[in-house]
Amino acid sequence: MQRLILIDDSADDAAMMERIIMRNGWPLSFQWISDAEEGLHFLRHETLAPADMIFLDIKMPKITGLEILERLKKEGRFTHLPPITVLSSSQLSKDINHAKSFPGVTYETKPEGYLAMKDLANRLIPPNIIH
Repeated sequence: MQRLILIDDSADDAAMMERIIMRNGWPLSFQWISDAEEGLHFLRHETLAPADMIFLDIKMPKITGLEILERLKKEGRFTHLPPITVLSSSQLSKDINHAKSFPGVTYETKPEGYLAMKDLANRLIPPNIIH
């Protein structure tokens, strides 16, 4: 079973993503990490419990998603990570370009509402999982 990790401080967004996965019956294990520092710790030790996809928010307390990516880059950890999609409400070009500057990282604007999030999930989660 494929595994999706969401690192995001929003309980609403996590509940919505979990609901989308469950309602669609996708054979996908979902784990939510609400604390950015715990997310960084997870990504540093990701090979112990590998994920297939990681969704990462930018705006979180303590450290941001971009700071997480900076730290991982300095530590040379990107070669061991699955694809990371930054999901953020920020539409600032500096945030988008910064996120895309990391190897294997893509950027998507976080949609508002269930249907828009479902459409995004349908685009981001590989077809072999959802069909």
